[in-house]
Amino acid sequence: MKKETSKLLNQLFFEYITLYHQKVGIVFNHDDDTMPKCNKNQRKALFVIKKQKRIIQTDLGKCLDLSKGALTILLDSLEKFDLVKRENDLKDRRKTWVQLTEKGEQYTDAKLKLYELGIVEIFKEIDEKEIIKATENLKQLIDLMNKL
Repeated sequence: MKKETSKLLNQLFFEYITLYHQKVGIVFNHDDDTMPKCNKNQRKALFVIKKQKRIIQTDLGKCLDLSKGALTILLDSLEKFDLVKRENDLKDRRKTWVQLTEKGEQYTDAKLKLYELGIVEIFKEIDEKEIIKATENLKQLIDLMNKL
């Protein structure tokens, strides 16, 4: 990759991350009546786990950019809410699997419905063609990132 390309790519990632948190991320921080009251990192963890169905605890920590200790505290709190459960790997004692409980599935489903409504509200003034193009571009970006 050329130096100019890498520099531009880096700048665009930072710009996107900043704008995402300012304009869209606020939907995910909206407080509602869904119980239990989970904080932002707890919700992020739940959605990563939901997407993966089942994930090794170490990999979850990498996805969330959390230290081992911080992740343990976070998962302990989610277990107390009965939203996740941990299981030791039967073949490798060093690995611990994390997955949602039935209550965790219900919680994330309820949150996702609320978030979808928030996304609709945020993008209501944007032309549908622009949204479709942006969706295609995001899919392409995800495909690229999955190649890394």
